[in-house]
Amino acid sequence: HTREFGAVATEQLLNGSDMPTAIFAGSDFLALGVIQKVRERGLRLPEDISLLGFDDMPFADLLAPPLTTIRQPDQELGRRAFLAVLGAINKHPPMTERLPTSLVERQSVARLVGMPIRAPDTA
Repeated sequence: HTREFGAVATEQLLNGSDMPTAIFAGSDFLALGVIQKVRERGLRLPEDISLLGFDDMPFADLLAPPLTTIRQPDQELGRRAFLAVLGAINKHPPMTERLPTSLVERQSVARLVGMPIRAPDTA
């Protein structure tokens, strides 16, 4: 999950036979490498390629363009990881848990004209 890996992976994508229209980076740090390579190619975010990150790292909103990303509850994730380690030490069986995430819409993802951003309410 480094900027360097994001740059290398993006270089491979951009050298492929099909130009991507969007890239999902598994972390915002990977997204930094994506931004670097996209700019080196003279491409624009989001006009040429949309970019979505994951983590909502500090300062993601200060990038140009501000990074659209998925936010996860970092403190709760750390708390639950600590409890899982304690459980393992005490020989408790492992548990699978899902924590809520949320989409932080900024400006690194293009919007298609006429396409709704969210599904309409059906209630």
